[in-house]
Amino acid sequence: MTRKEIRAEARGFLKGQWGKASAMLFVYSLISYAAVMIFLLIGVITGSSVETLQESPLYFGSNIIAYIFQCMLMIGYATVILKIASGRSWGFKDLFSNARYTLKVFGMLMLMTVYVC
Repeated sequence: MTRKEIRAEARGFLKGQWGKASAMLFVYSLISYAAVMIFLLIGVITGSSVETLQESPLYFGSNIIAYIFQCMLMIGYATVILKIASGRSWGFKDLFSNARYTLKVFGMLMLMTVYVC
C-alpha cells in the first residue's frame, strides 16, 4: 500500500467527521497541557525555586501523577482513533472510556523506558 493510498483511506474514514475529530484533538491537547501545567504549578506554589524545583519530592510526585493522567488520555485518544477507523460511532466521553487500563499502560511505559535506556 502506498502513502497516497493510506492517506486516501484515512480521509475516507474522516469524511463528514473532520470538525468533530479536530475538536477532539483540540480537547485532548488542551486537557493534556493543562494537566502538566497544573502539576508544575503545584511545585512552584509550594515555594520551590526554579533551581531546586527538580529536586523537590512534590515536583517529582506531581510529574508522575501528570504522566499517569496523560497515559489515561493517550488510551482514550487511541480508542477514538480506532473507532473512527472502524466506522463505529464515537464521542468525547470515549476520551475517558478505557481509564481502567491506565496503570497497566503506565507500567508498560516505565518498563519500556528502563529497557530502552
